[in-house]
Amino acid sequence: MLSESERASLVLAMLRSVLRSLRRVEGLPPPLVVTCDADVEDVARASGAGILREPSSSGLNAAMDLALGHLEATGCDTLLYLPADIPQVTSSEIAALLAAHARNRPAVTLAPSCDGSGTNALLVTPPGAMSFHFGARSFSAHCDEARARGLTPQVVRLAGIARDVDRPEQLDAIAGVQRRGALEAVP
Repeated sequence: MLSESERASLVLAMLRSVLRSLRRVEGLPPPLVVTCDADVEDVARASGAGILREPSSSGLNAAMDLALGHLEATGCDTLLYLPADIPQVTSSEIAALLAAHARNRPAVTLAPSCDGSGTNALLVTPPGAMSFHFGARSFSAHCDEARARGLTPQVVRLAGIARDVDRPEQLDAIAGVQRRGALEAVP
């Protein structure tokens, strides 16, 4: 649907939107962006985010493991994962996700994608309390993993977090336009 150049621009626009929403949440430290892409690094740096450089793009689970090692080494007590492809996430939704997170530790809070199959937000305390299972049917895999670790997953359904952009029709729905011109309509 989009050219390579348009897809790259779309990814960067969505990342800017997610980082802007994160910056607006009081009390959150600067986000950490895991990437091996120089353009993504530039956007992250411009937004005040930290950067954790991947040696190569080896998939989301490997990137999460890399982030986990970094967070544990720096003494971080909680991991919040948000993907770059949820441009309609709001700071109030992120605050609601944080508020829903159990006060007792360890704890796991998840927000599913619109279709209920994907994990569009994951909050874990401590960061290593469970393994990551991003990919097909990740939401049920993460819930199963939490239960296998003796944790009760808290599920929060939030409209902006749920709306990811994985397929052309999702881009059309978010942009509110037909396929052509969709890139300019994304926030």
